Amino acid sequence: MFKELKLIKLLVFTGLLFAIISKMDFNDFLVSELYTDKTSYYPGEIVRIYASTNFLTTYSTEIEITDFNKEIVSNFSTKIKNQPLSSKNMLSEGLALKDYVEYKIPDNFQSGVYLINGRFPLVVKLKTKPDITIVYPYANNVLYHSMNLKTVFSENLKMASLLRTTPIDKYTEGMGSFFEELKANYKTNFISDVDLENKIDTRLVIIYGKSSCWTPKMKSSLESFIEKGGNVLLITSYTLNNICWYDSEQQEIRMYEDSSIAMKSWYNYDSLNYYNPVGVSYTFGGYSLIDDYNVLDKKHPILKGINDSVIQFNGGLYSSPKVIWEGEYPSIKSIDLYKAEIVAYNRAAYHEDDEGIKGIFVLQRDSSSGKIVSLGTEDWCLKENFAANSNIQLITRNAVSYLLR
Repeated sequence: MFKELKLIKLLVFTGLLFAIISKMDFNDFLVSELYTDKTSYYPGEIVRIYASTNFLTTYSTEIEITDFNKEIVSNFSTKIKNQPLSSKNMLSEGLALKDYVEYKIPDNFQSGVYLINGRFPLVVKLKTKPDITIVYPYANNVLYHSMNLKTVFSENLKMASLLRTTPIDKYTEGMGSFFEELKANYKTNFISDVDLENKIDTRLVIIYGKSSCWTPKMKSSLESFIEKGGNVLLITSYTLNNICWYDSEQQEIRMYEDSSIAMKSWYNYDSLNYYNPVGVSYTFGGYSLIDDYNVLDKKHPILKGINDSVIQFNGGLYSSPKVIWEGEYPSIKSIDLYKAEIVAYNRAAYHEDDEGIKGIFVLQRDSSSGKIVSLGTEDWCLKENFAANSNIQLITRNAVSYLLR
């Protein structure tokens, strides 16, 4: 009897082990580190891919480049070996891998965020003017990504290298299928966040996910774009919060100046001349235990096809304009805004006694400037929200259509 029980246990264990192994991607297991030499590329450019394995032996492998539909768009064979991590502080100095493989992006590649071996981002951008430009938060993702439970923020580092392993973020994973949909229906360009330092030439910019740290050039470029009539869709909790500086040659971010001992918010850096071009901040929004927005303007084009009076989803931190609560209803009364619409809302608070708000907002500074639509939070992008909620998908499509009309 005991032999039979041991045999049953062995069979169960073997079955579980087989199930686990069958779901593993051994390329993911073998490649321990992988990053590229720049944050984005044009078709025809050469990408330097730095990769290492934990194994002590060199092995041959197939590198696959896929889109968000998991379709293989390119692949090549290479050899990967164990490489020592040369720097002492990898957050500030990068991994400093010596060996790399060169990969030429095909000339006919469409713009997009592609995945190297299903995990690591490769941003390919256009040289021609698109309808939509989607900003992949490359630098911000690196800053927020931890190594050994430490981040650039937790260690208060002055310098942060972009040359280290940072897998695709959960917000991009949640929005991936929608991005592919936009590519199919509009001329769509993908850039990295630090590409915003260059002139923005598009009809609509979509900013999503982690978007806290902005350089002066990025901020100035976005301000000019909005002033000239360019529209922005915000799906983020932190936008234009902290100032930083980007070195494209060294691929690093300076978090604060020599005269400082810590990073600063844009407001604290230059409070006399501070100007928020997007009109929303987490300090006016905050946190909320209520998992929904109440529909306020049912006839608004952004809510076309939405029959529910409540939009349900799970969120954490919200970014919003400043409002005044008049009883149970909020209003935006600002002399700095030509147009301010609350499409859907609920209460939120950054501090315990704050009377903040969360929701969907349409803001416009003057009659000739671009419109800004804020959907309130980066958590809107998560798979458990976006992929599982047809209302959220429809509202996002409507917002894009509204800003492109």
